[in-house]
Amino acid sequence: RYRITEKPYDIFSFGAEHTLFYQASVTYAQLFENTERHELWLFTRVAGVTWEFIYSADEGKTWSEPVVIPPAYDYYVTNNDRVIRLSSGRLLIPAGEHASALENGRVVHFGPGIGRYFYSDDDGAHWAEGETPVAITSPHARGGFQEPGVLETRDGLLWGWGRTTLGVQYETFSRD
Repeated sequence: RYRITEKPYDIFSFGAEHTLFYQASVTYAQLFENTERHELWLFTRVAGVTWEFIYSADEGKTWSEPVVIPPAYDYYVTNNDRVIRLSSGRLLIPAGEHASALENGRVVHFGPGIGRYFYSDDDGAHWAEGETPVAITSPHARGGFQEPGVLETRDGLLWGWGRTTLGVQYETFSRD
């Protein structure tokens, strides 16, 4: 559910409540403003495993049909404010994959986290998974590489990081 306002700093100016309908529960909703296209983009995890992307070109009055961001398997975590647009225009989503086991439709086991990166070069119409996942091979890192984030440095280097169960953050770098 959400409300629209013409005055974002005036909490009393919000209009009527609107509802987005999904066939299953929605978590990790992330709203992203595309200032180049004058659109609102919404990334959500649906039914615990499937990531979807929708957009609005009219300030949230109507929304596009959902685009599924592959893959739609296992359990993925993307923390708030982690979807970024690179200087090349590419959209990048860092996600922590946790291999999972299901019983009667419920997750009963999570494996250690593996960093996966999903990208789109056409403003979200199509998505692909990066070729190189990030994993921690230490037997002491029971939780693996969790809750990854990424940012682009001034010289175009991608600097990624992830939480571990080792008491430190791990970092990773990429030029592509």
